[in-house]
Amino acid sequence: STQADGLWYSAQYPESSFNADWAALARRYAANNAVIGADIRNEPHAKVSWGDGNVLTDWHAAAQRAGNGVLAANPHLLIIVEGIQFYKKAPSYWWGGSLMGVQDAPVELHFADGSPARSQLVYSVHDYGPDLCGKGCPWFNKKATYASLSQLWEQYWGYVVNDPQQAYA
Repeated sequence: STQADGLWYSAQYPESSFNADWAALARRYAANNAVIGADIRNEPHAKVSWGDGNVLTDWHAAAQRAGNGVLAANPHLLIIVEGIQFYKKAPSYWWGGSLMGVQDAPVELHFADGSPARSQLVYSVHDYGPDLCGKGCPWFNKKATYASLSQLWEQYWGYVVNDPQQAYA
């Protein structure tokens, strides 16, 4: 689940343990064809960044490391990577909801032999309606329309599927 700082590790649970645990789970369920994917972190948020190279906060890089470890243990799993809350100077979005960084820094997964594993990547966004989101989502207001929401969703994550030829799609 999530923790207050939104990260995937802590002082008591380092990233190396996070990655090793995911690889262990992938190995454990490798023969179970009912397990088809791994959502490697629920709702990265707060100080989590995307593609900035900061080893302490860069979810993009951490997702690649964890995802590649999972694929080395079980190459048949789908690797589900959620968005983040903040991207550069864009306004806050819902936890795990912004995939704005994907355009500049798409997740690149690889199988153990080094070949691309693009077919195993699934981007996931968390987006909630006004009943759950409340004041955390100012775009849900009396002036909200289908058009205004579509424009917002396109900006934060919808664009990812528009052109399958793009590296991030």
